[in-house]
Amino acid sequence: MEEIGWLETLTFDDFSRAYDRNALGGAAVDRYISGCWIDYPEIFEGDEEADQDGSTDWDKSLNKLLKKHWEQVVEADKRNLVGRYSGLIIQIRDNRPWNEPVDTTIVKKLKDKAIVRLIPAWEAQLDVKTWDEDQTSENYSMPTMYSFTEKAVGDDSDGSPSRIIDIHPDRVITLIEGAADGKMSSGVSLLRKGYNKLLDIEKVSGGSAEGFLKNASRQLNYSFGENTDFTALADALGTNLEGLPDALDEQVRRLNQSIDSASFMQEGTATVLSVAAADPEPTWRALLAEFAASINMPVKVLIGQITGERASTEDMKDWARTCKSRIHPQCRV
Repeated sequence: MEEIGWLETLTFDDFSRAYDRNALGGAAVDRYISGCWIDYPEIFEGDEEADQDGSTDWDKSLNKLLKKHWEQVVEADKRNLVGRYSGLIIQIRDNRPWNEPVDTTIVKKLKDKAIVRLIPAWEAQLDVKTWDEDQTSENYSMPTMYSFTEKAVGDDSDGSPSRIIDIHPDRVITLIEGAADGKMSSGVSLLRKGYNKLLDIEKVSGGSAEGFLKNASRQLNYSFGENTDFTALADALGTNLEGLPDALDEQVRRLNQSIDSASFMQEGTATVLSVAAADPEPTWRALLAEFAASINMPVKVLIGQITGERASTEDMKDWARTCKSRIHPQCRV
């Protein structure tokens, strides 16, 4: 795999870079988030039929509380798609350190005022420090303490301290998509299956751009005839025969750097080095289709291209089903 530029092992940094610096990788995650979070969920007490008579006090209280925090929940969901998992750290007004269990007595008194804020955390910021190793415990193999790094992922320019804080599981909600066993290590990044295709797309688009630049940069090739007097040429350039190659190289550099320079030759010719670049679109579109298939997203949804009303309608219906299938399992309370 490494021979063709594919990585043997993928880490969070690879997925984070694909989201931040790859246009299609970033679009894939953002499209999923915008498609699944068109509206915020409606949460009510009891079943749907019972709720048709009107909202209860519990409904109103909960929705009022969540209204202030949905933005952080959506952000945590986005970070969950990028990495294997993400976290929502609940800052609670209970006068206890974060590494201790929540004081439920104070929380019951304060009710919705007990929550100060929700803090989204990337995979790289949230690690398990200790596990429950008691095989008789209901929480066996689950975390008993988390370690949270406050410093933002990939950002060291703001000068903020990089503090590491122990956090009790009472204060953490984890989002682990693709983990049937609920373990953080079993989560799967949305970009994992199609990561190799993202690399190939970068090669095609980047290589095409590089080829265009090289052809447009007017790289010159000089050929001298058999009657060329190199001694006279060296004298004209103010050097000797030993320094002639460097002097010619400097002349070529100056010519290439200026858009209005001219070249005069005697007993020689100057030609432009160029190649007929291959059309990158067929290869790029084939890779695009493979990547779109890996994330279960229509190509037209991913890049916003519409060709044919019927095909577009069918794609949108399929995309709506994909979003719905993702929303329902994750919004159960």
